[in-house]
Amino acid sequence: MDCVSDDNKSDILIAKLYKSIKLTVGMIEFPFESYHQIFEELGNIFPDSYEYDKLIELVASIAEKRASELTAGRVFLQRAGQKYSRNYVKESVVFFGRAILKLAKEETESELCIALTGLGYAFNSMGLYWASNNCFISASFNAFKSWHQSGKIDKRTFSITKELAINELLLGRIPNFLTWYELLCVIKSQVEIDESQEEIPTLEMLDAFLSVRIANTNSNEKQFAKLPDVLESQTLWLAQNAALFKLGHSEIILDEYKKLDISTTTELHEYFNIIANQPFRQQMVYRTDFVTEGEILIKSKILGCSFEYHINSDIELVLAAELFASFFENYLSTSITSLTAISEKVEFWLKRKEDVDLFEFSSNESGTQFTIELDKFSFPREKNKSVQNKMIDLTSQVLASNFITNDIQQYLKHLYENEELNERLAFVYEHRNFSKNILGEKPKLFYEDWVANVKDYDLKLGKLQKFAIREKEENISEINPKHFMPSRHDENKVISIIEDKLWDKATWKGFGPFFAPNIGYGIFLLFENGDVAKNIFENWIEKFGKEDKENIIKITLIKGVKKNKPAWYKVHISANMEVLTKNSKERFFNVTARFHQMTPDNTDNMKRIEQIANHKLLFCPAQMTKDGRDIIPLFDKGIVKWRCRSK
Repeated sequence: MDCVSDDNKSDILIAKLYKSIKLTVGMIEFPFESYHQIFEELGNIFPDSYEYDKLIELVASIAEKRASELTAGRVFLQRAGQKYSRNYVKESVVFFGRAILKLAKEETESELCIALTGLGYAFNSMGLYWASNNCFISASFNAFKSWHQSGKIDKRTFSITKELAINELLLGRIPNFLTWYELLCVIKSQVEIDESQEEIPTLEMLDAFLSVRIANTNSNEKQFAKLPDVLESQTLWLAQNAALFKLGHSEIILDEYKKLDISTTTELHEYFNIIANQPFRQQMVYRTDFVTEGEILIKSKILGCSFEYHINSDIELVLAAELFASFFENYLSTSITSLTAISEKVEFWLKRKEDVDLFEFSSNESGTQFTIELDKFSFPREKNKSVQNKMIDLTSQVLASNFITNDIQQYLKHLYENEELNERLAFVYEHRNFSKNILGEKPKLFYEDWVANVKDYDLKLGKLQKFAIREKEENISEINPKHFMPSRHDENKVISIIEDKLWDKATWKGFGPFFAPNIGYGIFLLFENGDVAKNIFENWIEKFGKEDKENIIKITLIKGVKKNKPAWYKVHISANMEVLTKNSKERFFNVTARFHQMTPDNTDNMKRIEQIANHKLLFCPAQMTKDGRDIIPLFDKGIVKWRCRSK
């Protein structure tokens, strides 16, 4: 206790204590239980001590052998709470995760709910909303067991369902929010909930949050037409008024606001302008989604890389996409400082196919697009191991193509052995079954489920009413070193125009200027494999068009790379950060690039490049001939550029 203020001294003593306790393994006569609780309680003093984490893991291991698995689970749960309460969120994920399966027993259902809920809060704090949703749904399923068994609803179901409704408001899915809100109203009518100490009761708070989102929604006019009556059916009065005003029907609601001294449409506009600028606006993650028929897109951001799941309006595909989104967020949650994303986006196209045993997947050449075929993600218990192995195969391909780390073997060993990752993922595989057990076989997850037989409101002014949004100004007067440590996945953004797999296959060999009739000035990138080089430029054309008007593909020439070789220079290809980070809310950026060193004997080539650098030119791939003596420009894959940069 005398060394608490000195981390180094206390860690030395804790390490000694660890060695001493380790010697007691197998000594039945050692009074371990006498010290057990003391070690746990002292953890509040050392929330960020690696040595103390090791000690707690040892204590849990001994407790599991001497008492039961439940005892070890309780040790981990308490340590997780100590971590989370002191804002060591990433570390808390590890201990919450290690507690879950050990507490998945009938006698510890309440503690299991605490562990799942705590893990849900931790994921939420890290910007991992699908993993958070999965934890809350798992906790809700377990909390509802008392209703199935005894006909009584546990009070915990109210607070857990509230978190699911809030998460959907953050994600922006209107039908999903309405589903959880409807369930919340049912629970409230069955359970006595004391909210006398709350500043705003839960249902009113959710109504207010939804009104902020609606005030900030400036598209989906067709869906807006039916929204007022849908909201009225759920007694979401504030949100209904916001929707009516957005549609231009101020005359319907103006009388209600006279008690607030609002008597004109102009004053009403100012009132809703204030609502649109409420703090909740800054917390909203994605744009409002009415989840209508046709293609549905589920987005997730992990380590700054956008994971996108494309599906049709099919309940099984929606639940499967949510499962995959929560799986990858959970899997990579603690990798925020040990793994680096090198791809801006990974896409998954989920398709329904009957009679698929588990699921099948394939990927494109660059490993950034995956097609997954499945029937429904629900399997008998005896296939659990096969499902896990299949998910590991998919994850391996995703990691290999889109992420890098110093030592992949050490990274995976840490995940599976130190963090016991499989225990943390155990409830993810049940996402579909838990969701249907709570919401029924046909949950109302599409807008069409809510708008049958409701009135349409015409769009009075031809477009939705918009409000003046005041962007939050960041205070940069104080600089804290901790601000430079990423703690949330959505604080990061990957900016990449380089697809590593393709560049590795294409093999970049050279760079140079050219002039050809009817083309004018040009610069080529010379590759060994012309077919793959075409793919690189085709992907750029798909993203940026045949003319790179904003100079997103940044070509930088760096001279003076070798003192005794003045003609040598390097060519650097990367994304233009100045353009692509202009309006970004993220704090940290990963930028991928490729460079190639040119070794000419004289400066003639550089002089020609400098002469054309500020002119309009054609930037295109070229293929090296088999004998290596000549090049074949691939003009049809060229991109028009206005300038390259010389330094």
